[in-house]
Amino acid sequence: MYCHFRDEGISKYEKFIAFENKLNWDVREVGYRKKQLDLQEALLYSNNNSFLNAASKVGLENSLQFLAKTFNRESNEFYPSSLLGATKNGISLYELALSYSSFFTPNNLSESKIECLSILNRIFSDKLGFNVENAFLKTGTTNGNKERFAVLGNPDLTFAVLRNENPINDRSKEGGFIKQISRSFILYFKTNKNYVWI
Repeated sequence: MYCHFRDEGISKYEKFIAFENKLNWDVREVGYRKKQLDLQEALLYSNNNSFLNAASKVGLENSLQFLAKTFNRESNEFYPSSLLGATKNGISLYELALSYSSFFTPNNLSESKIECLSILNRIFSDKLGFNVENAFLKTGTTNGNKERFAVLGNPDLTFAVLRNENPINDRSKEGGFIKQISRSFILYFKTNKNYVWI
């Protein structure tokens, strides 16, 4: 959505209200720090209200058409709540990863996509503690915070991870999920020194 809003003419410096939205939806927010956020800050903090306000400015139908095209689905599968992730038939983890992979194809990086990737790279570095130049990370939760997901990778390779339990009813945005991803990431790239040549 960040790229769509930028391509529709919203300046990266324009501010949107972060604690309420023009659609009068009561959406849960965790972690925003200011009354108004620009698009970059809204993406960094995962602020739903700012994105709903930006969608209201460029037009809801216009934004829903963008989502339908991005996910290669019929437009009647998307509703205003789709701006926050809901669809008529849901989105699988595979579809989510595939949409990121297809959207950020290395030979098709527009100026807005490069901007977006730089923000997602900052999220990657801030949350995982790794400084990898072209890596990205976006996290999210489902309704009721029962599931947490992360999409990470680079323009050549995309991973998606889902944790689908919340036994202690943790209301935070990520709980210990990011620590689990970070540990897995370290193990994935750590060289095994105990190998034997055959």
